[in-house]
Amino acid sequence: MAQVHPYKFTTSMLALAQESGAQFVQGRCTAINEDSISYITDDNSSTTVTANTIIVTTGPWTPKLLPEIPISTSRAHSIVIVPPVQLPAQAIFFSYASANRTAMEPELYSRPSSVYICGPTDSRHPLPDYARDVQVLDRQTSALETFAAAISTRLEGNVVRRQACYLPFHDRGFPAIGWNRPSSTNGAGVFLAAGHGVWGISLAPGTGKIVADMILEGSHGKVEGVDISRLAP
Repeated sequence: MAQVHPYKFTTSMLALAQESGAQFVQGRCTAINEDSISYITDDNSSTTVTANTIIVTTGPWTPKLLPEIPISTSRAHSIVIVPPVQLPAQAIFFSYASANRTAMEPELYSRPSSVYICGPTDSRHPLPDYARDVQVLDRQTSALETFAAAISTRLEGNVVRRQACYLPFHDRGFPAIGWNRPSSTNGAGVFLAAGHGVWGISLAPGTGKIVADMILEGSHGKVEGVDISRLAP
């Protein structure tokens, strides 16, 4: 089988785009208009940039920019362990009950230099404005550490990361990909790609292909003969 490391994948794709001339600006988008976007940088300065094509791929933050898009979100906790020995490249999905009979369904992904383990989701904390402000609950990550130690002594390694992320779920159960606010000009307007749930990394390359074809080739609902009209926002 093959696995993709999400951080390495996304940063590598960004680097390839930058090699082709793309510019990366870090900030928080505050408004999407018909022909411009406004955002605030880390030093709290506000900037507006004109644009004829705006692609929104903001995951769980999408409704903050496009309130008409019905995307809800839940938080998932995970840990990353560096094991004492290299483990086989496997993905394992568990149904597990702890000593106090607490049921959970963790997932384990063994990578060349680390093991990623994620647990159940919750919706008790609202989505913050910045990913860096996501709250991580110690009891959730501690439960994953206990689980890891219970299933294998080879997972009693060094926990190098305890983290949480928010997952975007479209109300209809599958992603929204297509023109949300099309312009009269071909290939212009606001294009949306969001709501991939837990499958964001797996579906990212195919989504990118659809986005590129629909914008650059001017297609509306079909990509290389495949009808994707059901994905329309």
